[in-house]
Amino acid sequence: MKRAALALALLTATPALAQKLPVRLAEGAAWTFVATHERESEGGKSYSVTTSKRLTWTAGPGGQGRLRMDHLSVTANAGLPPEAAFTQTLTIPVEFEVDEGLAPNGVRNPDQVRAAVREMLLKSGATPQEIDRRVAANPAILDQTAMALVGRELGLLARAQGSNLRLGLPGYEEDETPNPLGGPMIRSRLIYELESYDAATGRAVVTWRSAMDPDSMRASLVEAAEQAPPARRAEAQAAFAKMRVENERSCRNEIDIPSGLAVKIECLTRLSVTSDDKTRTSTDRWTITQTLPGPTR
Repeated sequence: MKRAALALALLTATPALAQKLPVRLAEGAAWTFVATHERESEGGKSYSVTTSKRLTWTAGPGGQGRLRMDHLSVTANAGLPPEAAFTQTLTIPVEFEVDEGLAPNGVRNPDQVRAAVREMLLKSGATPQEIDRRVAANPAILDQTAMALVGRELGLLARAQGSNLRLGLPGYEEDETPNPLGGPMIRSRLIYELESYDAATGRAVVTWRSAMDPDSMRASLVEAAEQAPPARRAEAQAAFAKMRVENERSCRNEIDIPSGLAVKIECLTRLSVTSDDKTRTSTDRWTITQTLPGPTR
């Protein structure tokens, strides 16, 4: 829906000059991606993890469809013991409902996915009572955790897939993301740009940047604090009211024009949290490569 709105705004202004980059896949097309995630935290824990997944496409009505994601491997490169790599993904098959750019809209096997998330939390040291308390405070937490573990790569890849931009003319979009603590949605503003389009080589480059609205984040945290135990509720709300969170991301996407898939993306995210005159920062780097699925429709 958001991609369609962005495309419509651009086409209204410059219908003849926009370059369409639709995803074109044959029924049953299958391919793989490899994603490396590196996190550097100031005064905290830094790590690097690589995961590999196999994707299989099934067409649906109106450009929508389904993606089946099968786990292939997960490797803790640095900062995590090898036996802790399981905390970075789910190893069961996950079936997604996706839009025309392959962005995940929902999970088709939610019961199995929630059970896998619960098992992962238990294996990582949480007690059943702790998990039940988290679910009581935020009934969607298992779904949100699952999407963070298996849907984030798809979300990054899909940001530029299916775009419809004029060369050199920025496109704008407002977005909302859920607060895992249970508060209202958090707003962000995104800017997209088609940097290059080369029909001869079959490659295009799309970049995008996003910045989270700090006031939206603060308001969401304050409301989420209402779920804290009564004895600590006022303290938590006061702390969140003074907290400032800034989150900025920039990504470069190399698109294969015939298939519309992002064959390589590089993303950098900077997060800073300021509280009591102290600022903590962390940096996340993503490098994701996708193979081509063979014949396209």
